[in-house]
Amino acid sequence: MAGAPEQDVSSLRRLVDLALELGRNQEVGKVLQSVADAVLELLDADRAFVILQGRHVVARAYGPGQSGEPSLSVAKYALAEGREVVTADISDTELSAARSVMNMQLRAVLCVPLSAKGTIIGALYADSARRGHDEMKELVGLARAYAAHASVALTNARNLAEARRRSRVAREAAHDVRNLAGSVDMGLEELEELELPEWAMQTLRDVRRMNRLAMTTATSALTEEQAEREVVDLAPLVRMGIAQQRFDARRKGVTLAEELVAAPVLALADDLARVIANLLGNALKYTPRGGTVRAVLTNDGRQAVLRVHDEGPGIPEGALDDVFRTGFQAEGAMPGHGLGLGICRTIVKRHGGFVRARNGEKGAVFEVVLPVSG
Repeated sequence: MAGAPEQDVSSLRRLVDLALELGRNQEVGKVLQSVADAVLELLDADRAFVILQGRHVVARAYGPGQSGEPSLSVAKYALAEGREVVTADISDTELSAARSVMNMQLRAVLCVPLSAKGTIIGALYADSARRGHDEMKELVGLARAYAAHASVALTNARNLAEARRRSRVAREAAHDVRNLAGSVDMGLEELEELELPEWAMQTLRDVRRMNRLAMTTATSALTEEQAEREVVDLAPLVRMGIAQQRFDARRKGVTLAEELVAAPVLALADDLARVIANLLGNALKYTPRGGTVRAVLTNDGRQAVLRVHDEGPGIPEGALDDVFRTGFQAEGAMPGHGLGLGICRTIVKRHGGFVRARNGEKGAVFEVVLPVSG
């Protein structure tokens, strides 16, 4: 910065300070107001505004004795062109014909677009009756630099707000599911007191186990308490998962087959039961009538590997890893939300293992690899 005017150095320092202050804000409303206040100070303007697409003024900042609204014609021009507009003696034909510009009382205006990922999302607007066109034009670089920081801060705040909204909705849904599952459990408990045939009683027990798993899953989403892990054998968990899927398999005309060995792992049994249920359910969804879903569990003394084979169309080679990304739906995928496999990867990773997908001879194969408990 050698040789730079002292005023320019001071402005750059203040730009850095204001950008850092902005980064500490997380709420959208506070970010927008902080941006307007910072633009007023940084550009030594009389008035400053944040304008979003649709030409909505969402934040205002005024100097002493100032009031009023910005020229939306100038903002519209900056948003449409995607570049800064500096105007005092309006020469552009479109702008000079605008009534709001004609009534600006000789204010010098600087309007700089805000962009996120190449898309114009709004603009920063500042004007002054004390400054001329040339003075305002010298501030373009400073305004553009701050606009870049403001765009990032606004995008981050919006993303955080959306994440909080989704978290709230998920917790509310978990609360309702837990209450409903609790009511269902009481009804199933009463049915167990009846004298039912053994096959009906076994079905009732399986349904109750599934319902309790749903209740446990919903409860874990509502509390931050972490359950203690214990050594569990994967084989019985897989057998239980297969038993729980037999209703859907029977309806679809799909055979469920198993090849299991003992495989002790240090884990939360309910979490691994969710992984197994998701993988088996996914395999059933893609296996056609008359096909077979196979669950194969091996143990080499170091790693336990659960492979779930389906007989569906397989996975496009370029999507073998993407299928675990939350919300991803491969081309030709069955209707769904793209959540189950992402949940599997998260749970397995928490247990020190990994999950992967590949194509087998007759469809897709999903492999869960976990360390064996010594």
